[in-house]
Amino acid sequence: MDTDFPSKDFYNFSFYRLAENQFASQGNQQAQTVVILPPFADEAERDFLTKILQAVNIPSLETVLLVELPLHTPFSWAAFASQHQVKNWLVFARTGISMGWQFDIPFYTLQFIAPQHQFLLCESLAIIKADTNKKRKLWESLKQMFN
Repeated sequence: MDTDFPSKDFYNFSFYRLAENQFASQGNQQAQTVVILPPFADEAERDFLTKILQAVNIPSLETVLLVELPLHTPFSWAAFASQHQVKNWLVFARTGISMGWQFDIPFYTLQFIAPQHQFLLCESLAIIKADTNKKRKLWESLKQMFN
C-alpha cells in the first residue's frame, strides 16, 4: 500500500536532546536544603558560606546538599527535585531563567514554586561579603526561609 506519509522509521530519531544535570553534589544526599553556587573561589568563600548557614542553625556544609555548578552550566531544577527530597533552595549567582524557569525573580526574595519548594536566589558570595546592605537582605530572607 503506497501512501504519501513517511514510514515510522522516518520519525525514529532524536530531534533535540536536553542534557541531564551533569554535576556532582556533595554533603547529605537526603538533606531538605540544597545550596547551589559557582565553585568556591577560595577557602575564605567556603568559610563565609559556612557562617551564613550556621546563622540559621545549619551546623556545616556536610549537612546540606551542596552543588558547585559553573555559571553557564545548564541546570534543571525539576530534574534535580525529582531525584532529591529538597524543600529549601539557596542559590547563589544564578537567575530564575538559568534555573530553568520561564520567569525571573529579584534577588533576596523568597519564592515558592509549588507548595513544597521555596527558593532564595542571591548574588554571588563575593558580592554579598563585600556589601553590608546585601548581607542584611540575605539575613532577612534566610530568617523567613528557615523560621
